[in-house]
Amino acid sequence: AAHCVYSSGTGELLKAEDLTFRAGLRNGQASAERGILQIEAHPRYRPSDGMSAENIRHDVALLRLTRPIPTHELDPFVLHNTRVTTGSVSIVSYGRGRSEIPSRQKSCSLLQEHEGILVMNCDVTFGSSGAPVFTHNNGRGRIVSVVSGMGSYAGQKVTYGMSLPSVVAELKHQMLANAS
Repeated sequence: AAHCVYSSGTGELLKAEDLTFRAGLRNGQASAERGILQIEAHPRYRPSDGMSAENIRHDVALLRLTRPIPTHELDPFVLHNTRVTTGSVSIVSYGRGRSEIPSRQKSCSLLQEHEGILVMNCDVTFGSSGAPVFTHNNGRGRIVSVVSGMGSYAGQKVTYGMSLPSVVAELKHQMLANAS
C-alpha cells in the first residue's frame, strides 16, 4: 500500500535504501531477502488525505528490488488482470501482534466493486495494510487487490482495497520513466 511507504511522522516518502523486502517470512526467517532500489507511489495518492475514496483507489506503490528473486527460489503470484466480480477472496497478512508469522483468512467475500474501490468483509487488523487479496478463480490464487484499510459500510465492518490493473500499469510506466 502506498501509505506504507510514507513516514507517519513527516508524510515524506521513505528512502529506498532504508527498506528491505522479506519474501515468505515465517518465524523470523525469510525465503528470500532483498534491498530496495526504487519506490514509486501512485501520484494520485496523497498521504495527508487519509482514507478518502480517491486515496483508497490509488493506495498502491511498487518497489524495485536491488536484484530479482529467481522463480526457482520462489514462485511469484500474478496480478489478476480482468474485471473483478463479487465472490470469495482470501487474504494473507502480517497484522498487529504477528509481524513475523503470516495469517491467512481462507475465505471472505468481495461484497462490491465501485469505481475502483473494492469492499470486502475480510477480518483484518492494524498492520494488515498492503496485504495481498487473492481471487481463486481458475485455480491458483491471483492478486486482485491489496488492503488499504478498514471501515464500515452499511453498518458492517469492512476492508477496503482497490482494483489493481490500471493503477499497477500506471506505476510500471512511472517506474520505468524514473529508473536510474
